[in-house]
Amino acid sequence: MGAYHCGVTPETQDRNPYISIAALVVVMALVAGLAARFGINSFVAAICVAIAMSGTWVLLSPQVEVLESMGSGEARSDAAGVAAPGAVSGSSAFAGNAEPSVRERLRSTPSVAVGFDTATAARPVMPKPARVDSFDSDGFVESVAPVKALGQLPQDARALHISTTAEPSSQMSGAYTLGQFEVRASSRSGSSQAGLNDFRQDDCVVTSAANGRYLVVVVADGQGASENAHYGSYWSCRLLAQAIDQHLSDGVPGIEKMLERTRDELQQLFDMNFTDGTKMRTIATALVGLIAPIDGGPAAGFRVGNGDLLVAGADGWTSVFGTPPTEAVFPRSIEADVAPLEFDNGCLLLATNGIAGPMTANDGVAMSLVEGLQAPVSEVEFDQLLSFPLEEEGDDRTAVGIWFSQK
Repeated sequence: MGAYHCGVTPETQDRNPYISIAALVVVMALVAGLAARFGINSFVAAICVAIAMSGTWVLLSPQVEVLESMGSGEARSDAAGVAAPGAVSGSSAFAGNAEPSVRERLRSTPSVAVGFDTATAARPVMPKPARVDSFDSDGFVESVAPVKALGQLPQDARALHISTTAEPSSQMSGAYTLGQFEVRASSRSGSSQAGLNDFRQDDCVVTSAANGRYLVVVVADGQGASENAHYGSYWSCRLLAQAIDQHLSDGVPGIEKMLERTRDELQQLFDMNFTDGTKMRTIATALVGLIAPIDGGPAAGFRVGNGDLLVAGADGWTSVFGTPPTEAVFPRSIEADVAPLEFDNGCLLLATNGIAGPMTANDGVAMSLVEGLQAPVSEVEFDQLLSFPLEEEGDDRTAVGIWFSQK
């Protein structure tokens, strides 16, 4: 911001005639006061007033002419569309020719900003969204949410707060960036839970581990038949993320060892909160997770139960595990399916059964997600993509999408 000047410049006077008027009135008032002070009759005071009025009219008359010319439409823009000096444009600031290109840029920038080029990937390239060049019939332009190209840094697993009570909101989402990874997460109550006003039984966490060297994602699918399933998913996600962080920091390998540690800590939390004879089976949950070095080195996916980890391809999605063991649930079981992972330019999706089930059974849902998730999208758009309308699917829906940028 430039320096603020208290002095009056000639340019300021030209722009504002009231300064000159005020100065004239002050001078005339001083003359009238001096006349009264030295006993001169009121004739001098009357002359001063007349001069002040005449001067005011003279100074204001050019401004009146300018205002009249503006009101009559005499101000025009030149042929190139640039307003002439002193002219005021009659077009709205929300419907100029430059506005659609700004919207287009908001939609197309994120994939470029994070280093992804969908044209080089072996997947169908989606057409660009149609431009909006004018108002619609109701007088409103299309609403386009700015795409968030980069997310926030995930919380360190050691800093996760674990409450003794679990009252999850009906919906949560997040956008994260760690190393060469872009991550989007969404979890929302299904229509069956929303209709009964029950808590969201799914949950997920996205964290960094081992002093920021690893990306750790855990997704939990609370079993609907278990009355306290939301406790199981909430506690299990956070305790397992912390157990993974501890084992990575200590150099102790083994997914099942991490799950065993999580089960022991979960038992302590359960015993602290449920003292009325409630059984551990009421907090049963399925788990699916990812442990990946931030430089894209050897990574691993794991699951207990019917969650899934899916890889996008031109023909749809492929599970890295295969058919899930339908009877396995945590904490009753710590026997995990484990699969090595490699990263390319495609999307990796960790999903509960509320997402993975419809993707397996409905080709339309599967392909819409393949096309929509070719490159990192905004947090809002990711959540919207998972809100596909299927009345028969009333389960909670939780998924975490992961993209890796090859440097």
